Amino acid sequence: MSTSSAPFGQPTDGDRGLASSAPEHVAEVVRRSWHEFSTWLTQAHLDGTLDLATTKEVVGQLGSWPHQRTMADLIAEATTGGEIATTPAGPAQPPIDATFADIMAAFARTQRAISDWLDQPDWGTDALLPAATPLGRLPLLTALHGTVHQLAVAQLALVDQPEQANPALLTAGVIATCDTMGAFAARTDVRGSLALVAPNTTVATRAADGNWRTLTGSTLPTDYRGPVVTATLPVLLGITSGQADVPRLYRSGDIRVDDLAGLLRLAPAMAEVPGMPSLGAVATATKWVANTGSLLSRLSNLGRRPRN
Repeated sequence: MSTSSAPFGQPTDGDRGLASSAPEHVAEVVRRSWHEFSTWLTQAHLDGTLDLATTKEVVGQLGSWPHQRTMADLIAEATTGGEIATTPAGPAQPPIDATFADIMAAFARTQRAISDWLDQPDWGTDALLPAATPLGRLPLLTALHGTVHQLAVAQLALVDQPEQANPALLTAGVIATCDTMGAFAARTDVRGSLALVAPNTTVATRAADGNWRTLTGSTLPTDYRGPVVTATLPVLLGITSGQADVPRLYRSGDIRVDDLAGLLRLAPAMAEVPGMPSLGAVATATKWVANTGSLLSRLSNLGRRPRN
């Protein structure tokens, strides 16, 4: 897998982020994340620590439900040459009376659809085919990688404290988020970069001319130039799922933003994501900073923890 020990460089024709540079690694991350979340979910249910309403809300949308477009449908449309939906359906909606057993069965159906595709010996040849997802068209493997972000956000919503969540899943979720942001920027012909930085985790993406490149590691690439959002893994996931109080976190110093102008340039790509509050939350954060007091003053203070 690409790491940030090497220079970033510009994306070249055909670059599709981690789906093209490290497809085997992405596939393994997707498999492992779904398996580990499923194992944890089953045990948490047996331990009686899950709330049905919250589970239905955050896990139900990851499931495959009757009479709705499923993960198996999405994969089949992309890989069989069938018609790709021009207006993709939104997230799955579980029935109002769904039980824990129903939710887990629906989750298992989605997991099985992903595993069945990755078990095929020629899955790699289809990895970059376009798929119609609730977030618009994305390469199929990128779309599946994006579900890791959903798994991480779901686990954070289901535990009492962020420290109880699986750190490997949170790391994978942040990496998947940044890579998918690169896809959104490339899809809208936005030229720009973004880095998400947390303790022991750094991921950066750069989009140009309809292509994007993503690198991960412990430090930023040596030639990276662009906006950087620094926070803990749970906070980054909260921002990118639209669940964080960004102004409060910024005031407290729990979020640091470098290169506000560069982040604002990515706003058009964020605005193009249907039904995805995650990227809108980042844009909202930048606008909040820009609209509070003097812009020049704010820019000069970005990256410094406000005094109490």
